[in-house]
Parts: sequence; C-alpha cells; structure tokens
Amino acid sequence: MEYLTVDDGVVRISVSGDFSPPAFSGAPQTAYSVTYNYSGCREAPISDVSLWLTDYVRKLSVTGRSADQVQVLTSVATEDLTRFESSLGGPMFRIVGSAILLVLIWLVPLLLLQNQPVSRRKVFALLGAWLAVFLSLAIFPWSKWFGGTAVYSGDASFLRRNEAVVSFLGLVVTVAAFISSMWYSKRRESAPPPTVTTKKAKPSQGRTE
Repeated sequence: MEYLTVDDGVVRISVSGDFSPPAFSGAPQTAYSVTYNYSGCREAPISDVSLWLTDYVRKLSVTGRSADQVQVLTSVATEDLTRFESSLGGPMFRIVGSAILLVLIWLVPLLLLQNQPVSRRKVFALLGAWLAVFLSLAIFPWSKWFGGTAVYSGDASFLRRNEAVVSFLGLVVTVAAFISSMWYSKRRESAPPPTVTTKKAKPSQGRTE
C-alpha cells in the first residue's frame, strides 16, 4: 500500500497508487504539509517507508530486512531533500526573528533619542510603531510565509518561491524608514541655528575742489 497526502491548512487531498499529475488536479497549489507512506511485504529488503514534512516535523523513516538497501535509500532521499532545504523558515526562525524585530523597534529609537528632549509626539510615534509591528506578528500569516515546509505545484516563479523573503524585506524597509525619520528629526533638533552675517557698507569718500 502506498499513499501521499498534501495539505495547505484548508484543502487536503490523499492519493493512493496513482501519482500522475491528473490525480492531483484538486490539490492545493502550495502545500504546507506533505506525508508519504509505503507499506510492503515484511520479508522484503525494504518493507516500510514514511516521510513527514510539516511546519514542525521533517522526518524520514525507512524499515527493512536489508541494512544496505535501507542505508542506500535513506542516503539518496536525504540528499534529494537537502537540495531544497532553506534556513529561512520554521518555528524557531519565526520566534527568533520576532524577538529580534521587537527589540530593534524598541531599542534603536531609544538610543537615537538619548539625551534629547522627548516630546509627546515622539512617544506616541514610538508606541504606534511598536504596536504596529506587534500586531503584524500576530495577524500576518508568518507560519505560511516562513513555514517549515512549502511544496509548490509545478514550476513556481521567483516571486512565488520567495514571497516570504519579499514580504519580510518590505517590513524591514518600513521599520528602517521609521528609524531614519526619527534619526533625521533628532539631527535637525540638535543642529545649531544658522547664523546670519551682515556686511557693513564702506563709507563713501568724496572729493572737494
């Protein structure tokens, strides 16, 4: 028995035996969970193969009576999957990235405003930016943008394959623009006022005859 299941969190399809493209006509275009299971004769060199690719788990299990064939299949499958591996995803990446982003949006403006007069407008702007970033972390689909697994149907375009990175860079640019505006405001306030110099007119010299 052999079957493959793909799931995007909304649509889930399981196919057994026939893995041709028409069999996946109703499958989601992007799956965030893929499981594969093969069960054969217990006396065969390879009797069971299971593969789990989800947000939290990426696991391969091969069972059989031939240690050599089990080792070869495990090595080949691992090598093929490693070619598609990326460090920009998974629960730990999202946790660490969220913590760094929250610290930066709070710490950097405070450092820029150090030893500077703090107005109510600046405080509200800082709190608003921090709240916006916090809400974006809670509302935006980061688990899909930076999921532990993403399997695309067909040949995905560059933007589709890297939509998570593009979205993240957009957020970084927004935060950088906010920090730059605060730094520019600080620089304008700390700059000395311009001095105006006046040129004295020379007294006119007259001639007498």
